[in-house]
Amino acid sequence: MSIRRISYKLIAILIITIQISCMSSLARTDSEPTNPPTIVPIESGNAELTLSSPTVLPTMSPIARMSLTPASAVKLNEWFIPYPRLLDINWAPIGEKFIVLTREDAEMYDAISAKRLWIQNPVAPSYAASNAIFSRDGKSLALYSRLGGLQLLDPSTGQILADRKENNNPGNCLQADAYGSVLGIDGHTIFIILEDPRSAQSSTQIVAWDLISLKCSAVFANLEGFPYRIHTNFDGSLLAVSVIKNLNITQANEISETGQTTIFDIETKEQICSVPSGLVMFKPESNSLYVLDSSTFRLNLWDAENCQMIGSIANLSSPYYYLAMGNNGQEMALGNGKNIQILDANSGLPLFEINDLSQQNIVDPLRVLDGRLIYNPNDKYLLSTIPNGTGTSIILWTLMGN
Repeated sequence: MSIRRISYKLIAILIITIQISCMSSLARTDSEPTNPPTIVPIESGNAELTLSSPTVLPTMSPIARMSLTPASAVKLNEWFIPYPRLLDINWAPIGEKFIVLTREDAEMYDAISAKRLWIQNPVAPSYAASNAIFSRDGKSLALYSRLGGLQLLDPSTGQILADRKENNNPGNCLQADAYGSVLGIDGHTIFIILEDPRSAQSSTQIVAWDLISLKCSAVFANLEGFPYRIHTNFDGSLLAVSVIKNLNITQANEISETGQTTIFDIETKEQICSVPSGLVMFKPESNSLYVLDSSTFRLNLWDAENCQMIGSIANLSSPYYYLAMGNNGQEMALGNGKNIQILDANSGLPLFEINDLSQQNIVDPLRVLDGRLIYNPNDKYLLSTIPNGTGTSIILWTLMGN
């Protein structure tokens, strides 16, 4: 699971119904800034922990999942990363820790204290990791670099355990940024979506890496469109790969996306069917997909095995562009950069809404699809990333039970 962002190359295929004068200033750059920015805690009273050498953290025991339906949320901490530095963010499966990838480094944070636990710098900006995924037991962390390399780190210290580069074999592992990844049911295969730089038009490639051999084991598929998200169902038999083909910006300064999600059988690598939206999430313990329709403001449920719509779950009052499912399967969160709507996952009824998202509250419509919502493993906390014209805010919310 991995954060994903809309690249500057997506802007080239935007269908814009109003003129946006600042469009040219949003192009992403791979060049290293003169003074690399750091993640700045906004609300916490704790300063960052600057480490001269890796620090071994105490072993943290798993915490029981939250059993109560959340009734409200409280902002606990906020960080800000200047544009366009944020590449990925992900919770560790054990404890209240999360990993942040930027163009300069990989940083592990304690979410509650807001302290940085360790930092790992690449040998050069072009070697910066663009995707992070943890093993299920939380004992290893895989970082995929934009030059096709895979590193395994100790999440407690940031120490590199293994390093593999595939730069001399671009036919198997492309030299490109990753836009998402999922861990296969076997626990050692990672499926990663990349933008194919060899294609004249936007094209998405899915590759499989094996964590035991540290090799790119297969090119899974190629799809037309810009890479956006990747998901797997509860038993690891189905893979849902989402691409964005066009974006429309309306006169109300809202986004309407033209996307597609393709369902694959992981074992046979065969394409099963497609859903006409790039904004999806698997329903826990099932083969059903929640699908956001940004044009009708509806949340629908689809059968992923035949791509037939089962029915509408909720009619939303405004468009939402990204969603997250609680690990208990009882609630889900929808975001649009302005507010977060928490819904009952079964009935679609609203539970509560989170407003006043960020002190950096200028929402950039061209980057709204970069936003992310991520529940931590025990559903006690929710991380939201909110892109705007100057950077990305990362906010930690405490979910309060009723």
